[in-house]
Amino acid sequence: MADSGTPEAGCPLIGRDRDLRLLRERLRLGSGGGALLLSGEAGVGKSAVLDALAAAAPADGARVLRASGVEFEAHCGYSVLNQLFFPHLAALERLDTPLRAALRVALGFDTGPAPEHLLVSNAVLRLLQAVADGRPLLLLVDDLHWVDPASTAVFGSVARRAPGLDIAFLAAARPGELGPRDADALPAHDLPPLAEEAAGRLLGSRFPDLSRSAHRRVLAEAGGNPLALLELPTALPPDPVDCPAVPPVPVTPIAVSSLGNRLERLFGARVAGLPAPSRRLLLLAALEGTGDLGVLRAAARRAAEELGTGSGPGQSPAHGPEHGPGDGQDPEHGQDPEHRRDDLAPLEQERLVHVEEGGRRLAFRHPLIRSAVVGQAPSSARRAAHAALAAALAGRPERRAWHLGEATLEPDEEVAALLAHAAGLSLRRGDASGAMRTLVRSAELTPDGPQRGRRLAEAAYLGAESTGALTSARRLLDHARQAAPVGDGSLHSATAAALLLLNGDGDVPAAHRLLTSAIESAAAAHGHRAEDKALVDALHVLAVLCFFGADEALWQSYYRAVERLTPGPPAFLAVLGRTFSDPARTGAAAHGPLDALTLALAAAPAGEADPVLTTRVGTGALYLDRLGEVRTPAWQVVRAGREGGPARRYISALIHLCLDDYLTGAWDEALDLAREGLGACREHGYDAFAWYFQYIEAIVLGARGHTAESLATAGTVIDWATRHRAPCAAHYAHHAAAVAALGDGDHALAHRHAVAVSPAGTLASHAPHALWVAAHLVEAAVRGDRREEAAAHVRAMRENGIAAVSSRHALLVEASAALCTEDDEEALRLFALALDTPGAERWRFDHARVQLAQGERLRRTGASAGARAPLRAALASFEALGATPWADRARAELRAADRPAGQLSI
Repeated sequence: MADSGTPEAGCPLIGRDRDLRLLRERLRLGSGGGALLLSGEAGVGKSAVLDALAAAAPADGARVLRASGVEFEAHCGYSVLNQLFFPHLAALERLDTPLRAALRVALGFDTGPAPEHLLVSNAVLRLLQAVADGRPLLLLVDDLHWVDPASTAVFGSVARRAPGLDIAFLAAARPGELGPRDADALPAHDLPPLAEEAAGRLLGSRFPDLSRSAHRRVLAEAGGNPLALLELPTALPPDPVDCPAVPPVPVTPIAVSSLGNRLERLFGARVAGLPAPSRRLLLLAALEGTGDLGVLRAAARRAAEELGTGSGPGQSPAHGPEHGPGDGQDPEHGQDPEHRRDDLAPLEQERLVHVEEGGRRLAFRHPLIRSAVVGQAPSSARRAAHAALAAALAGRPERRAWHLGEATLEPDEEVAALLAHAAGLSLRRGDASGAMRTLVRSAELTPDGPQRGRRLAEAAYLGAESTGALTSARRLLDHARQAAPVGDGSLHSATAAALLLLNGDGDVPAAHRLLTSAIESAAAAHGHRAEDKALVDALHVLAVLCFFGADEALWQSYYRAVERLTPGPPAFLAVLGRTFSDPARTGAAAHGPLDALTLALAAAPAGEADPVLTTRVGTGALYLDRLGEVRTPAWQVVRAGREGGPARRYISALIHLCLDDYLTGAWDEALDLAREGLGACREHGYDAFAWYFQYIEAIVLGARGHTAESLATAGTVIDWATRHRAPCAAHYAHHAAAVAALGDGDHALAHRHAVAVSPAGTLASHAPHALWVAAHLVEAAVRGDRREEAAAHVRAMRENGIAAVSSRHALLVEASAALCTEDDEEALRLFALALDTPGAERWRFDHARVQLAQGERLRRTGASAGARAPLRAALASFEALGATPWADRARAELRAADRPAGQLSI
């Protein structure tokens, strides 16, 4: 039995038969697959259990892949994925081109467009299947709590999709070390301490000559922890029977010191007794993370050279020579390095490390050893080790930059610039969270001034726009403003500030002024270049602000900026300028440009559509009633968001799905997604987008007859909109309230809410939701004896040509005209024309309302027999939707239609 509790070849794992059996059953290796989290305290034997499962898997015909998190590598995005797949790079060639390209970029082997999380996850799943080559696959990840966040997100996706793919995924972590999202993502198996009998057998097998009293003491102190059972005996004093002159040294009670800390100190004592070169190599290995012996040897030579030349950690490592392996004398031993003593041997003799993969990789026997090594090293020694590793990693810019950052105490622009470059590499690999962290470290090492402010602002922008870390973004933006004067022209700073204002206590006009000013300043300084990503991103956020403000004056700055882009604006910005601003007047003309965008989404392989394009196209498609065309990629974005993908896109995709669900009658799903969206807004701090989901709740509840709850929710949205000067949000709430009031038969209230969006007789300029409220305004006016207003509003609908916007609006324009006319024959013609609109039945609630109105008119003209078919169809739809007030009206009309003529008077 090895000292860590890992079973040696042919040696069973003591006391873990039940745990191994349960794990095999729950992982279903070879029977479809499954995923589990193995949870247990430090030293309880998680790694040994993983070893045992890995050793047994080949006998079941399974392939095994294994990786582990490293505390000091957790800042390097996708580092554990790189560790996992580096031995299997040849299998990458078996992937489809988009997946292969995405994964090569994510792993840092290629450059290219930043791959999205879901695309990387899909590529990893395909690569796992390729490596498995038709066999079951066991994927083991040790120390999940130290896996970098980008890899963790991918493993979460793999774990959720493993069942059915014959992939068994098992990750090990200490309890309490994972965040709530990761801890709850997998079913857990808690690995308990060994039972007393098994603990005794393990201790006896490793230390057969231990005295009975010492045996009892170790068992009592270890508490069934296998690592403690195998390490505590080495700390016992000599047996006083054999050496009576040596006083006994008491073992520190667990009540005074935690077992983990105790074990760490034991390892620290063993490390302290090593020769200096071995200690240096061990510290380098603890900080390097991957165990690459080539890198470690080169760094050790560099560290020895620095000691020999007298230059220490005080020298900024960025300015030192860029050599790796030295070719001079070893100052530690005074002889050529090729002939010096092997510094690795003492580490293996003390059973602190072992060498894997044919002598290429050094691995610690337990993570506590790594922690002990780093914990007892002076800060100067750690900085010197980081500097040596940076020199040895000259060809790996991200890792080199991070080591330089850890080696540097004082602000140093050269090191800061290298970290900023590394952040750009992380972003290009699709790791926005990693890029944000690296930019923060870059800013910390940047001398005071505008450059420091710009780096903090860019990190804040990533937090606000990509990662969902709004709390951190606010703090970073405050620091950015302190570091650089306001108005330094940073678009990232202004865009982040605008988003934070919108999601905080600010208002829309203030955020709009801030961002417009920054866009104009940046364009004046750098030109109106359409390839300027920061400018394009800022214009997209500006469009959102203009939409919230529902004011033509706000939109003018957007129109001007987009018009000046050279050689021309991106298609989605041009579409937004027509469909998101004033769709009643300009929306219909955008169908052609929108076609090109939806075709680009459709051309992507299944599951691989660009999430950024998906959400932007969805925004452009909203008021053209074409959200159904982006449902598949929108669900892709939602699934990515559930797995930790960018929060803003996740929330946007949920909004689009909710709105399409409402329009097409999938109301139960709309409510489910609205609840999910509200939870995401609360979790990530996106308060400015919560009203969309409250609107969905209010309008569905109102249509289903829960009038009081609907009006209360609408009132909450109106209050928020008033405080933040966001009239568009209020328009949505008024729409929901109008639907609730119509269902309740309160036509005066419905009319008040409808005209709050747009006065009768006109479609308010740059108030997009005036489109959605128009037919409700007409119905409320007709039923409230305001026929002239209703007729004026129908004229405005026709004059603006909104029937060309979508089949839904074509349906509603003709139905609204039918409601207004007192000529029964003309009304029935218009109702028939409305219901004959191609695709009208897709809009289930609106279609049923028109059928109800048609049936009502037919019955009132005495055509009761003809009224029954549309009334029955309307009733069936209302019942399916749960639209109780409307179903009640349809039933009443049917009862009246079934009575003899003249029996019922309405």
